[in-house]
Amino acid sequence: MSCEKCAPDDPVAAYAWSLDVRTVLVDDSHFIVSVRTCPACRQVYVRVFAEFVDFANGEDAQHIDQFAVTEAEAAALERGPVGVAELTALASGRRRLVSDWPSDAGRRVCWADGPAWLREGH
Repeated sequence: MSCEKCAPDDPVAAYAWSLDVRTVLVDDSHFIVSVRTCPACRQVYVRVFAEFVDFANGEDAQHIDQFAVTEAEAAALERGPVGVAELTALASGRRRLVSDWPSDAGRRVCWADGPAWLREGH
């Protein structure tokens, strides 16, 4: 169960809370998937980072989705392989911490639920 440190009502506070990296599942310069754990309550999370290269303006857009998973789900992901379709299905319908930083605007951090639209960065 998540705690007030890793899942407070304020999404900016949740984003500022540092989770421990347990496993890095995908490590590409523009696409990183990791399993993380809250040091306070031990809740397990999946964090998906994607960066999209902006060749025209040089300010690359960045997007992060982070969502709680069960220990069994984390273990299954760690056994691999991990794909975008599988991550999207897992994230959809769950409360997710989203950080969206477009190339032409400031960072927006919010809680989201419903369908996830995860993409691999380029």
